[in-house]
Amino acid sequence: KNLKDGSSLSMELKAALGKSTVESEAVVFPVRTYTIKALVEEKPEITSVKDAYGNEVANDTIIVNDAVDLTGTATAGLEVEIFDGTTSIGTSTVNASGVWTYRVQGMNVGPHRLTAKALYGSNPVSAPRTFSVAIALVPAITSVTDSKGNDIPNNGTTRDTTVNLTGTATASLEVEIFDGATSTGKRPVNANGVWTHSVQSMGGGSHSLTAKALYGSQQSSAPYAVTVITTPELIIDQEPMVLDGIKLIQNDGWLTKEVAGNVKSRTPTGGQGPFTYESSRPDIASVDGNGKVSGLKQGQAQITVKDALQNSATYSVTVSNVYRMLRNWVYREFTGHVSWIEASGGITATAARDCALAINTNFANLLTTGPFHPSLRPEVARHAVFDPTRDSTGGFPRYQGAYWDSSTGIVSTQMSPVTFWGGAFAFVPLV
Repeated sequence: KNLKDGSSLSMELKAALGKSTVESEAVVFPVRTYTIKALVEEKPEITSVKDAYGNEVANDTIIVNDAVDLTGTATAGLEVEIFDGTTSIGTSTVNASGVWTYRVQGMNVGPHRLTAKALYGSNPVSAPRTFSVAIALVPAITSVTDSKGNDIPNNGTTRDTTVNLTGTATASLEVEIFDGATSTGKRPVNANGVWTHSVQSMGGGSHSLTAKALYGSQQSSAPYAVTVITTPELIIDQEPMVLDGIKLIQNDGWLTKEVAGNVKSRTPTGGQGPFTYESSRPDIASVDGNGKVSGLKQGQAQITVKDALQNSATYSVTVSNVYRMLRNWVYREFTGHVSWIEASGGITATAARDCALAINTNFANLLTTGPFHPSLRPEVARHAVFDPTRDSTGGFPRYQGAYWDSSTGIVSTQMSPVTFWGGAFAFVPLV
């Protein structure tokens, strides 16, 4: 025990080949000289833990692969035993420089506690290195909303320059969000495996958003495409359009005119042209390529305008006072026409009178193309009953009829005796 480091120790071995205990009879072996080397009992230490990708694994962190490489120190030339918790997983020889290495493989998902125990001296144990193994999830972008919380579908559009992303990835790790090839920031994944991120000041045009895992092999999510529209929003007056001008429809080929109140135009503001227009009921209200709406029969319809980016806006149309104008040019006493008007479903009273006067505003030239063409018998055409309601005011029975003044070309109405002769009109609501 008094030997010091570097001192010499000589040893001579004598052995009796028989049972003799006489030293002089023993065989003497050559003297062997040893140099004493004092060993220092170094406590093992784990100096480095790296994952399969060469990344240093800090204490109390998470990795996504089942193998790590350990590097440590201990007394040179001796051995250490590696433990995961209380389970021995192998031994490693310490090299002449006092360094040992060991690969831990096949680790299960969950927490791990690695230590190195000296297989010499008092068997000191290193401080533990702790971490957890998790499954490497490929990040996903699960939803995108604008700054007001409105959903933006994949391949959708928005007028907002700020979008909010929500996604999934391996819990408690980190992802990096990209717009194309440009990083917009890194975000932690919470304990439930969910991350959120806001992308701001986005320019107009197409954007491809992805989330890249900052762990494992750094896989990226599928892209989420969003187009930011910088043109002004497509807006059209939402006030319901009312088309109530009296419109007379006939099948005689008369030259017609647009009727005030039966035709109106409405165009949008904003949006990106060219614009297209569509009616939900073109049999009720038609619309042309310039947004002009015409009432064709009584009822309701929706008019939709779309811009070049397929943004749309809609308003409603209500059409009334559209009538089919029928005529009976058989020359007879007014009384004889009454049953025909009633059988045809013709309107009566003030509404009928308004329709008769509307002949002036519905047809372009009453003399050359309209119901009072001179090729017709003038006495028939110039006087026509249209209201089957008999008026006996003053004790003198009369019917209301239409009268065409050939000098002015204007149709007026007047009360005529029931015995008056001429033609007849019937105005039937078109529904």
